[in-house]
Amino acid sequence: LGLCIQWTQQQQIQEFIRQILDHASAVLAQDRRTGLFKLTPLRGGYDVSALPLYNETNIITLHSYQRPAIPDAVNEITVTYDDTSTGKAGSVTVQNIANISSQGGIVNQAKSYPGLPTSNLAMRVAMRDLAAVSTPLAKVRLKVNRKAYSMLPGDLFKLNWEKLGITNLVLRAMRVDTGTLTDGAIEIDAVEDVFAMPSASYA
Repeated sequence: LGLCIQWTQQQQIQEFIRQILDHASAVLAQDRRTGLFKLTPLRGGYDVSALPLYNETNIITLHSYQRPAIPDAVNEITVTYDDTSTGKAGSVTVQNIANISSQGGIVNQAKSYPGLPTSNLAMRVAMRDLAAVSTPLAKVRLKVNRKAYSMLPGDLFKLNWEKLGITNLVLRAMRVDTGTLTDGAIEIDAVEDVFAMPSASYA
């Protein structure tokens, strides 16, 4: 992104890292196999057919499947940034016109990204955020077997679930609980990946 932001050591390093991850729309997690930190940008450009598949054969329990309604969605994003050319704060606003028409009004959300130095970059980030919040993305909580032993937050997988008529729903893990020594089940909270929406079908 070419961020212009400095850690002044007046805040905890963990908080500064979270700020950078928010700017970049990325997830940082520690790989349990190597001990190394893995940075996963939340982006498209992957092959859906190559993603691991979870269905009735390896899912122990599908705790919940929810898809928010259109009235719950934000349809306008305002991003404030620090313009390095002027030394002043700037702002850009983007809208999802179709969502505004469906709801009959504007639902705005303000985001502050002080590390963004230009209006063009702020516009790109605003459009990125708008795509995520203006689309009714499915949210899933499930318990799976040890097939998911290596899954980390930010990783992608596919869900097939015959009872709900779901085929090739691409999900991104947000929380992964690896369980205990006596209970090897893995619990995953995941959200539909906005970059793969056309690949899913619903009967």
